[in-house]
Amino acid sequence: MATYLYGFEEDRFQQAVSQYLKCVICRNVLRDPVTCRDHQHLFCRACITTHLANFERCPSCNEELNVETLSDAPRVVTNVLSELKIRCDFYKRGCIKFVELGDLEKHCKECEFGPAICLNQGCFIDVNRRDLMYHERTVCERRRIECHNCVELRQEMGTMKQTLTGMNEKLDMAAGNEEMKCDLKEMAKQLERISMQLQHGGGMNTKSKVIVAGGLNDDGGDKALQSVEMFDLSKQAWTLLQPMNKCRVTASAVVYNNQMIVSGGFDNEDDVLNSLEALENLDEVSPLSTWEDIPAELPQNLFGHQSVVFNDNLIVVGGGDNERHFDNISEVSLVPPYTSKLLASMTKKTAAHGMECFDDKLVIVGGGNINTSTNVDNNVVMYDVSKNQCEVLAPLPYPVKIMATVRWHDNVIVLGGMENDDEALNRVSIYNVKTQKSHMLPPMLYKRKDCTAVVVGSMIIVMGGLDENNHVLKSVESFNFSRYTWEELPSMHEARAFATSVAC
Repeated sequence: MATYLYGFEEDRFQQAVSQYLKCVICRNVLRDPVTCRDHQHLFCRACITTHLANFERCPSCNEELNVETLSDAPRVVTNVLSELKIRCDFYKRGCIKFVELGDLEKHCKECEFGPAICLNQGCFIDVNRRDLMYHERTVCERRRIECHNCVELRQEMGTMKQTLTGMNEKLDMAAGNEEMKCDLKEMAKQLERISMQLQHGGGMNTKSKVIVAGGLNDDGGDKALQSVEMFDLSKQAWTLLQPMNKCRVTASAVVYNNQMIVSGGFDNEDDVLNSLEALENLDEVSPLSTWEDIPAELPQNLFGHQSVVFNDNLIVVGGGDNERHFDNISEVSLVPPYTSKLLASMTKKTAAHGMECFDDKLVIVGGGNINTSTNVDNNVVMYDVSKNQCEVLAPLPYPVKIMATVRWHDNVIVLGGMENDDEALNRVSIYNVKTQKSHMLPPMLYKRKDCTAVVVGSMIIVMGGLDENNHVLKSVESFNFSRYTWEELPSMHEARAFATSVAC
C-alpha cells in the first residue's frame, strides 16, 4: 500500500498562506492536493486517504467518496502552491534556505544538510551530508588515522625521490662526477632514514617544541617585545631563550634549514622593519642560543604580512607599512646573493591575513586593514607558485582578520581573530582546500585576536593574543583531534599579542 505525507506546517513558509490553500482535515498547507468529485474541496492526499479508510464520504460536503473517485487539484491551485517559499526539510539540521515548494524535493535531494551515514566500520552515525567526509576522515572514532608527521615525511620523501631521479639522469650524462656521486649517496641515506621513520610511525622526528617570539605586551603601556620563549611538550614547561636582536610586533616566522627565521614587523619606536634574523640549530636550541642577522631583506618595510619557504626562497605575501597596505607577492632569496623580486599581485591589498602552504600552492585567507576595525574580508585566494597565478576560491563562512591559521592535512584551520565589530572571537573553522567548504570546530576556551598558533603532532597549540576586553593574554590552549576537545596548557612567561611562532 502506498504511503503519503501529511501537510506542511505553516510556520515553515516565508509568508502567511491563504486559508484556501490549507487542508480541511489537518489544517496545514496542502501537500499533494486532491479534491472530492463534485465540490472540489481540497485535501492532502495522505489526510483524505486515511479518512476514507474509515468513512467513505467527503468530510466537508458529505458526498459519497472513495480513493478511486478522488480528483487531482486544479492546475491553478498546484501552480500557486508550487511558487510558495518554504524552508528546507532540513532546516532543523542547519539549512537556512527558502526554496519554492515546487523545487523542494530537488533541493532536499542535493541539500548539504541532508542526512548521510558514516560508512566507517562500526560507526554508522547520521551526520549532515556536507560533514560526511570531514566526519569520516577527521573526527569519527572508528576512522583510520594517518599521523600528521608521516604525511610530512611522505611529502619530503616524494620531493627527494624527484631530486634523486634528476641527479641520476645528470650523472648518466656526466660519468665520473665524484661530487655528484657523494650527493646521491647522502640523499639515498636520507631516503632510507625517512623510510625507517615511516615504518616506525614517524616517531623519530616528531616535533616536540614550540618557539614564540616578539609581540606586544600591555604591562605598563604597550611595549614591543624582543623576548623569545620555548615550550617543551614533553616537560610541559616554558623556557626563556635569548631575545631577538630587535623588538618585532606582527612579524612573520618560518623554519628553514634548521633555523627559525623572523622577518619584518615593527619595533618599539613604531618603525616598520624590512630585516630578517635567525635562531639557528633548532635541533639543539637552548637558553644560550643566539640570534644572527641575515643579509637578506624584505622588498619593503612590512608588518602584518605572511611568509613561507619555497625552494630556498622566502615567499612574502601582503602586509603593510605605516601608510599603506600591499597586494604584493614577492620572493626573497635566502642564499647569496640574497636578491628579491615581485612575483605577482593579489586581487586586493591585504594585511593581518592567514596563509598556509600546500606543496607549491599558497592559500591566503581573510585579512583586511590592520589599522582599523572595519574592512574585514572573507576572501580565499590560492597562489600557484609554479604557475605564478592567483585563483579566487570560495569564501570563508565569515569575515575575519588578525587571526591565527594552521594547516591540517588538506585544510586551513582559522582560529579566533575579529570581525567588523573589533570584538575578539573564539570561533574555530576548518576550510577544506579541495572541496572549498567550511565546517566549525569546537570554540576555543578563550576569545582571542592577534594570537599565534602551530600544529604539533595531532594538536593545535594557540598562544596569547588579545581577549574581548583587549587585555593581552599569556594563556595557552590546545585542541587535540584525538579527543576533539580544547585543553589549557601552561601559560607563557610573558603575556603577548601579535607574536609569531614555529614548531620544531
